[in-house]
Amino acid sequence: MNEEDLDWLVYHHLLDDPCQGVETLAGKTGCSTTEIGESLRRLEKSMLISQDADGCRVLSVQEVLLQCQSRYDPHAPFTIEGGVIRMKKGPD
Repeated sequence: MNEEDLDWLVYHHLLDDPCQGVETLAGKTGCSTTEIGESLRRLEKSMLISQDADGCRVLSVQEVLLQCQSRYDPHAPFTIEGGVIRMKKGPD
C-alpha cells in the first residue's frame, strides 16, 4: 500500500473511532506499527490530526485553520505550542 492510501485509511479509521493508539490502528489496517507511526507523523505534519498520550484524533476545521494561520502567517498574533495557544510577544 502506498503512503497516501495508508494515510487516507488511517485518517478514516480515526474519524470513525477517535483516540485509537498505534497498535489498534495496526490491527485494523493490517500494517505494522512502524508504518502506522510514520502515517500518523505525516498526518500530524499535514495538520489533520493531533497525537497525545491517549492516542490520536482528527482536528476540527477550526483547529486546522488556526494551525495553518499560526504556521504560515507571519503576522498572526499567536502561536500554537504543544496544543496551547500563546500570544506572541510584540515590541514593547
